[in-house]
Amino acid sequence: MNQRWNPYHPQLIFILTSALGISPSWVAAKSDWDCREIDGEWICVSKPQKPVIGDKPEKPNQTKKNSASPATTVPKFPAKLPILAKQPGWHCQPDIHNQGWDCNQTGEATSPTGTIENTSVLSAVLTSEDETVFRNLVNSLDHDPWEYCGGTYSALPPFDKSLRDTSSIEVDTDSVEAYENEIATFFGNVDLHRADQRIIAHHLTYDSIADTANAQGQISYFQHGTVLAADSAFIHLDSNKGRLSNTRFISHDRVPAGRGRSRVTYLDGKFVTRHNDVVYTSCPPGNQDWELEAEYLKLNKKSGSGSAKNAWLNFKGVPILYTPALWFPIDDRRTSGILTPSFGFSKENGVDISIPYYWNIAPNYDAIFAPRILSERGMLLGGEFRYLTERSAGQINLEVLPYDVKAEKLRAAGSFRNATKFTNNITADMDLNFVSDKRYIDELVNTLSFSDTRHIRSEANLRYNTAGISMLARLENYQTIDRRINDTDKPYRRLPQLLLNMDERITENYGRFSFDSEFVYFEREHTLTGKRLDLKPKISIPIETAATFFTPSFTLQHTQYWLDNQESGNDATIERTLPIASLDSGVFFERNTKLGDSAFLQTLEPRLFYLYIPKEGQDRIPLFDTSEYDFNFFQLFRENRFSGADRIGDANQLSVAMTSRLLESETGRERISASLGTIIYFEDQDVGLTPETKPAPTQTSNLIGELNVTLTNEWSLRSGLEWNPHQSNTQKGHASLHYWGKDNSLFNIGYRYRRSESTINGNRIDQTDIDRNKIDQADVSLRWPLFRDWHFVGRWQYSFFQNLTLESFAGFEKESCCWRFRILGRHYVNDINSKANTEIFVQLELKGFTSFGHKVDEFLMLSLPGYEPPEL
Repeated sequence: MNQRWNPYHPQLIFILTSALGISPSWVAAKSDWDCREIDGEWICVSKPQKPVIGDKPEKPNQTKKNSASPATTVPKFPAKLPILAKQPGWHCQPDIHNQGWDCNQTGEATSPTGTIENTSVLSAVLTSEDETVFRNLVNSLDHDPWEYCGGTYSALPPFDKSLRDTSSIEVDTDSVEAYENEIATFFGNVDLHRADQRIIAHHLTYDSIADTANAQGQISYFQHGTVLAADSAFIHLDSNKGRLSNTRFISHDRVPAGRGRSRVTYLDGKFVTRHNDVVYTSCPPGNQDWELEAEYLKLNKKSGSGSAKNAWLNFKGVPILYTPALWFPIDDRRTSGILTPSFGFSKENGVDISIPYYWNIAPNYDAIFAPRILSERGMLLGGEFRYLTERSAGQINLEVLPYDVKAEKLRAAGSFRNATKFTNNITADMDLNFVSDKRYIDELVNTLSFSDTRHIRSEANLRYNTAGISMLARLENYQTIDRRINDTDKPYRRLPQLLLNMDERITENYGRFSFDSEFVYFEREHTLTGKRLDLKPKISIPIETAATFFTPSFTLQHTQYWLDNQESGNDATIERTLPIASLDSGVFFERNTKLGDSAFLQTLEPRLFYLYIPKEGQDRIPLFDTSEYDFNFFQLFRENRFSGADRIGDANQLSVAMTSRLLESETGRERISASLGTIIYFEDQDVGLTPETKPAPTQTSNLIGELNVTLTNEWSLRSGLEWNPHQSNTQKGHASLHYWGKDNSLFNIGYRYRRSESTINGNRIDQTDIDRNKIDQADVSLRWPLFRDWHFVGRWQYSFFQNLTLESFAGFEKESCCWRFRILGRHYVNDINSKANTEIFVQLELKGFTSFGHKVDEFLMLSLPGYEPPEL
């Protein structure tokens, strides 16, 4: 009799139940094997029964021959296993205390390409043979982890690894040997799997008592999110611990996926792997643009972190960083440590280097300390603190330059943001900001992201909202940093501002009642101050059908002032009450039409808006927060041409407008939209923002037109024009052409023009106001592909009126599956009276690992219309 039993078909499937602590019996007499022929294959299944007390396994010298019917005759296993010590690979067993592993490697483990040497980390590279193994591993998965380059890959769904504890083990093999009721050895095309675990090998020994697998010969090991190839492996399936030699591994449960090769890999439970003499990258097989070479690498998916010792980082084959110890995140969880440095250069500050440190104080608190070295100014100390409680979230930022070498003084900036939710209806928020001096933003290019370079706004709000009612209490302050603004032109502080708004239906089907009210105290040094109460009840009756709407409205607006520091002879108390009547109506016509072979729906939408407000002189009312709206198409349908309550424009006028759209019949997508409108004045307007800016007598307003065209799926045109028919000139206009390509390419070209008169009604206007109001600018920006995923990015914004380049930048961007590189040079001015600034930004991002330099993508999103960072 042959020592190795082979069925008629060289394939067996064994189910070994270990989750419940039951060791399968290998004794034929116990009829523990259920074998049957299915479609020409013999399938043998061990019954997961515990042996009856008193039964004993057959002695090694007792043998039984196979009968003619394998379905009823249980196979006889050999009396003695081959000596495992003579086989190359790892032989491991628990130590006497069951607290570790006693592993010995016997023989010389070989890979398909020959003997693996104990190489040092500095000579570790991914060879062509390694790349072949990686490609085979990718082909063994049901998806390519690097498909995200095309935007089609999503991260793996989570998997409950506790299922391993309740699942059975199945083995598919060519032949098997077994000894007693403990050990089975499988030969040829071995495929063992349980839950998410799977081992494929040429030769595998399984110990049912210790629940261990010892495998040799072109091994593949799979578990959720990880696949490994090795020459030999010893794995304790119950504790998910093991050791593999000459390993290639892919971690594909995150974006981007990571892969590497190590001389020895240790599995330390369900979540931790350790690698010795390792090369690691997130680049797809065949690409080694960046590699991390380390003497030791640990990946902990439970904590979301990785660490390395004696690590070299290579980019394009060039070492760019060495560190004796390195920590890095492998997911989005927070852990304390040094963040990647950022560096840049500007003409004003010289070399600019920041080395931030992240401190994960608690799950709901963290901080960043960011010392920043400015070669032309000194050491700037910056920091950020964030917090999150059950009801509140906030952030504190602070920057301090103890001594600016150039300015010869201390300089600082800070901000505080908080949002609190007391109940579902009551919330509070604040946004407080300050800088130490007016040139701080211009010169130090801080990281606090102040959006306004004229005034820095701070506010605190308390809000109440419920159905139909909203209330707001606000404190608001402005710090003026524009040196050209006089004290009398600075914005007023609101200390406080109280708002109450209501909006309710009068009846079920018709009529609405709304009530807007405001009380505010305006404060500013050395000027007129005061309090203002504004009450604005309104009744409207909207009548609508599928093709028409008709909405009459009536408003009574009462405003009262209590003034301080009023000039002698002027009233300290002022009242104003005015009625506002309006009638808004429109009709929608539509028809089906065709352009070529395409079907479209064309609309025609005439609209009439009548407005009546009686005249009342308002020159004695101060201007606290009121300005005149810019005239555009939507201004045709506003009830007040002024933005605040200090002025209510008189009106006896009719707005006439027409809009036409061309919509795709199938999708409803708007291809063309054209609008034209004007205002017919039945009486001359009298109320102006100031006595010097009263409206000129006229029968009609300027003509407003807009034309927007979606030429193709990539090209679109946006344009608008304000034409003065009385002077036959263009008062204002803009036109822009946009291209968005499927390959993330874009092109924008635009022109803006606004005329500013030197006189209004014979009154000479200050030259500074002319300069501020007149616009004559061209703007060109693009992101365009060059070659091999290289893109050019740039923008040029030029003022023809000032003969000055307001901003220009140009650079290059490289995008690949595993890294991203950007370099950008920028030249700009904050205002025409300040010096031009020059900056250089560099960013290198190694996907799935770290990023060096400034976040150029954030700058491009703000400065390049239509730009979106490439998807991971």
